[in-house]
Amino acid sequence: MDISLPNLPGKSAHLRMAPEHRISSLSVESAPPEGAVESAVLVIMFPQKRDNPPKDPHNLPLMDWEVLLIERSKYNGVHSGEIAFPGGKREEWDKDFIDTACREASEEMAIKNKDLIIFGLLSRLYVPPSNHTIYPVLACACWGTELIPRELEVISYKKIPIRFFNPESAQTYTIETNRGESVRTPAFIYEDYMIWGATAMILAELYQVVLEARLITSFIKP
Repeated sequence: MDISLPNLPGKSAHLRMAPEHRISSLSVESAPPEGAVESAVLVIMFPQKRDNPPKDPHNLPLMDWEVLLIERSKYNGVHSGEIAFPGGKREEWDKDFIDTACREASEEMAIKNKDLIIFGLLSRLYVPPSNHTIYPVLACACWGTELIPRELEVISYKKIPIRFFNPESAQTYTIETNRGESVRTPAFIYEDYMIWGATAMILAELYQVVLEARLITSFIKP
């Protein structure tokens, strides 16, 4: 397995999908504030099966792959009901952020570690409303990976083509948050999913990263 990625765009990508009120603070932010809660999410790419595969089946453009998003269950919290990646707070027994992201994906979607190839971390992102710093872990899943949402945590899930998350195609909306505030923000609308905030910002970086990247996929089960 081999992957060729450009240097992470980080803040420049995040700013393209940042809510309007967040742009000024994010522009000058150099590090999360002291005391921010550490968390991790798993950004999982799934290879798309093709009716007409390329001549070289081991060299597939990542833009044709899909990324997993979940609709969180309703609860008494800042991110209740939001569209997100599988993930959550880092626990003291987690070895690292990869361990956190994989554990949460297993708990929420029954994703097995053996079905994942971990590439590494995308750029961290501080989320002021919940005082969390998110560490996105980029991974891909083998064909045939089973997804079983845990009803207490996940209402629904979708696998969405990565090419859908071009920031240039996003539109700006006024959204009422779970705290009762009105926020102007760019967002992606996919079927009944409104994707904005930290999730959209991470997706903007993923989109930019895969624009020119190619993954050697000989390790993936047909």
